[in-house]
Amino acid sequence: MLAVGLAEARATEALELARAAGFQAQRDAIGDVPTALVALANAIAEGKINIMPEVLVTGGSSLDGLAATLMRAVHEGTVKLPSSDKGPHDQPGAS
Repeated sequence: MLAVGLAEARATEALELARAAGFQAQRDAIGDVPTALVALANAIAEGKINIMPEVLVTGGSSLDGLAATLMRAVHEGTVKLPSSDKGPHDQPGAS
C-alpha cells in the first residue's frame, strides 16, 4: 500500500514538474502576460472559471436584481428565510 502511494506521489510530482517546465518555456518564448492569458483561456475552456453571469436581470429596477439573487440563494440553501412560529390560524384575518 505504501509503495502504491509513493508511486502516485512520484507520478504527480513528475507531471507537475513537466507542467512547470512547459510554463517556463512558454514564458521564455512569448513573455509573462501572454502566458498568463493563455493559462486563463485554458482555465475558461476547461470550465474552471465561470464567465457567464449567474443571474440575468433584464429591465426593471435594481430591486428586481436583488430579489432574483435572493431567490436563487434561498433555492440553493445558502440563505434561509426566518420561519414563523405561528400556525395558520394565528395569522391576521384567519378564521
